[in-house]
Amino acid sequence: MFEIKPYVDSKFCLECKGCCLFMKEKWLPHLLEDEKKLLEKDRIKLKEINNTDGCEFLNRKNHLCCIYGQRPFECRLYPFLLVRNEKTLDLVVHLACPFIMDSRESEYFKTYSSELVSFLKKSPAVDLLKKEYKAFRVYPEAELFKIESDILGKG
Repeated sequence: MFEIKPYVDSKFCLECKGCCLFMKEKWLPHLLEDEKKLLEKDRIKLKEINNTDGCEFLNRKNHLCCIYGQRPFECRLYPFLLVRNEKTLDLVVHLACPFIMDSRESEYFKTYSSELVSFLKKSPAVDLLKKEYKAFRVYPEAELFKIESDILGKG
């Protein structure tokens, strides 16, 4: 799996502690075929701790990921997400991320987004996305901000 430079600084994430906690299973990251083999499971499951649902790989004591080096592609991409439509794969950001809300109008956001779009449209990323197209999900549009439509040029 290729590495994606994180958009949000880990210090901010560890102070926020909003990632990896889910009110609904539909927000759980999906696994690509290679990730399923690596993790020996078909999907990530919710684990309830202290009346809160979270990723089964989240260490609640320090809010660190137990599989950080092998975390799924979708986790590496977050707060950016790939959303599958009828024929397209769109790049969006999740507006629930406080860092996105604070930085969405910044030059840093614009530059990072542009670089990410370029990266996703080139091999080996585009090859992976085409192969795994059906694995990506549909998320509630009200919680998203679209960066780029039709990453794969399928529409």
